[in-house]
Amino acid sequence: MVDALSRSRIDIFVQVLQIDGGQRCAAINAATLALINAGVPLRDFVCASSVGYLEGSVLVDLNSVESNMGGPELVVRKVQQTKSVSINALTQATLVFIRRWNR
Repeated sequence: MVDALSRSRIDIFVQVLQIDGGQRCAAINAATLALINAGVPLRDFVCASSVGYLEGSVLVDLNSVESNMGGPELVVRKVQQTKSVSINALTQATLVFIRRWNR
């Protein structure tokens, strides 16, 4: 795969036209789909979703109102073939929540 695009550089720019939350996840998913659609050979692909905890409920794919309520929020990215998952804490409230959860 590396030989197919040797000495090449691919830049992807995502322009958000309307925001209702989840722009980080949408950008990750859009970039992956753009590479797949362009026929760029990939070893694997990634998909992302946001997860939050608000008023005693776990929420998935937060909108802007839910995201701005100040609760803990994570971006979860999953790589399909390797089955690896990475989690990014986005706010200080998330870090506090994770510390409490781990006790």
